[in-house]
Amino acid sequence: MKKDLTKNRNSSITRVRPILRSLFSDPSRSSVRLQNLIRVSTTNPVFRDQISADVGTIEPWCRSTRKYTDRVLNREIDLEGAFECPVPPPEPFLRWLIDRSDLLAPHWPESRKGVKRVFGESTQRLRDAMINSPHTEKGLEVKNLAQAELLSKGILKSQRKWWAFEGYTEVDCLIETDKLVLFVEGKRTEPISAATDWYPQRNQIARNLESAQEFAMMKGKEFAVLVVAEKKSLALEVATGSEALRLGLPHLDKEQADEMLTRFLGIVLWEDLRDPLELGQGVFPNVSSEVL
Repeated sequence: MKKDLTKNRNSSITRVRPILRSLFSDPSRSSVRLQNLIRVSTTNPVFRDQISADVGTIEPWCRSTRKYTDRVLNREIDLEGAFECPVPPPEPFLRWLIDRSDLLAPHWPESRKGVKRVFGESTQRLRDAMINSPHTEKGLEVKNLAQAELLSKGILKSQRKWWAFEGYTEVDCLIETDKLVLFVEGKRTEPISAATDWYPQRNQIARNLESAQEFAMMKGKEFAVLVVAEKKSLALEVATGSEALRLGLPHLDKEQADEMLTRFLGIVLWEDLRDPLELGQGVFPNVSSEVL
């Protein structure tokens, strides 16, 4: 019963989509509402004020719908491009994971029963050589092959490749304008995902920050990440604190990490968005059945 209740209160369905759709519902108010959304945040106010001064115009693809198979609703729906937006992993982290494959051995992904996952024959063989025998001739040969594959195929073709130790992520809401890229991570009953498969200290927000940077960099735009939650908690604040985020960026030096952390706008509450997004009274459904 508890599991079903959590599913029924899924943040994407009961919060992210019904509330953030206000950014796309009236094009004449989109920029103002986006500006207001950013200004609600209190973390890194200098950067917040800088990007909110001129947010630009939301790109058309964000409001255009596409067919999406929703795993919570268990059916195909029409969904705006901004929601559940797939984003590739950042190249610098993929490259670092290959370079430091010796660190991955203790973190070989396991099933829920604690059994090490077994991949396809070729993937298993190559990963085993690179991770469990990294300093042997074979291990170094495979590592060089992995770097060459990453260089030739790039992050856009990295999905399910044997050399990609971080996969694509689906951003709850990705808002792109002609000037900036904003990743919004929505929470209600769900915690911040604490780790990725291969690097336990890299939590969801650290991953989003770097993915947002990579996505924006390809287009020459600014980027930011914002968390919106039902209520603030110690666990949420610890997970999004500087110390936790730095642990998830092991390949960056202090200056690079500090610069990236200025792009984190912190945590705001869904209720705090009612006036800034010009919401009505009926946009905070309790369970998913209220929005179906």
